[in-house]
Amino acid sequence: MNETDTPAGLGSSGAVPLGLPAQNMMPEPAAQNTPDEELGDIRFGFSMDDLSLLLMKGLYSEFIEMPAICPIPNTPTWLFGVSNLRGAVYPIFDFYFLLGLKKPPSRELGLLILDRGEKMVGFPIKGSPVSVKGLLPQTENMLPSLPARLTGCISDAYFEGRKRWLEFDHEAFFSSLIKEIGM
Repeated sequence: MNETDTPAGLGSSGAVPLGLPAQNMMPEPAAQNTPDEELGDIRFGFSMDDLSLLLMKGLYSEFIEMPAICPIPNTPTWLFGVSNLRGAVYPIFDFYFLLGLKKPPSRELGLLILDRGEKMVGFPIKGSPVSVKGLLPQTENMLPSLPARLTGCISDAYFEGRKRWLEFDHEAFFSSLIKEIGM
């Protein structure tokens, strides 16, 4: 695709070409949206088997190709090891194993990284996270049966159409694992 094929005269990078008046590039005002449909309230989530987990609002995350992983001797099976992203060393966990789920073939996995700095963690997932909009809070107080390790790590539940998303408290989940191995 060359620059003349891109919509609205944007370059192939998606950048606004210089020289165009800024008012021509402003989006139309949003029609009466619910708060979760507004641009600032887009959430991200991922699915593993029948479990759909929603990342906490405002959580920094990245999805990358599987990096080189340095194993750590004498650690549980669910800790793959550590890796380095832009100078930050972070642990990589086997989320599928921890939750008792069947792991897809390695060639189908990428690495989801959550948080930054000392709180940064990573774990393989199949496919990249998806944006989730139009969430409606679950009105009943009943969660589906969850893997034991997720107990206490689901802060809320929402529906997007008929799909239930469980808000995943990654800090509670991974801090309990890190304490378990004394990292």
